[in-house]
Amino acid sequence: MVEIFRMTVRFHTTVLVALLGIGASGALSAEENRKHWGDVGEWGVFVDMENNNGCLIEKEFPDGTLVRIGKLPVQHAGYFTALNKAWTHIDTTMKDQYYFDFGDVLFAGEVVGVVEGEWHGGYAFFNNPEFLQDLGAKTQITIEGTRRIPLSVELKGTQHAIAELERCQAAQKS
Repeated sequence: MVEIFRMTVRFHTTVLVALLGIGASGALSAEENRKHWGDVGEWGVFVDMENNNGCLIEKEFPDGTLVRIGKLPVQHAGYFTALNKAWTHIDTTMKDQYYFDFGDVLFAGEVVGVVEGEWHGGYAFFNNPEFLQDLGAKTQITIEGTRRIPLSVELKGTQHAIAELERCQAAQKS
């Protein structure tokens, strides 16, 4: 089961990968299946034809971490992916509980390992709209699993990129 939920008593949502009918290849399609939509600051915005024209934003950070946040329009869900060429200890059999800490808001979910060529990392599906809202509204996120190796990502410019992600997705419905 893959889930992201807000760590409060009043709100908990779950996404089942089998129910969605997609696997890692659906959320992490190859670049040749993407059309460049535009750029917002350091974030690229793309339409993923392999993923029912779901839009995504992508940015490579100075430490070599590639972050990808995308929409899954048919499933009314999304995904958060972090990849790095140095993370060779991660493979596709990895599954772990991770915490997405925005400082005053904490989400938790299962992260599934993925390998895209030289890039190793993980992805988490979400169907909680508050996750995307908090991602855009905050300045930093710390992601940490049970291995206790935190990844901190500065979110400067993410709010504008997420707004463009939403515009891109709305345009796909026309």
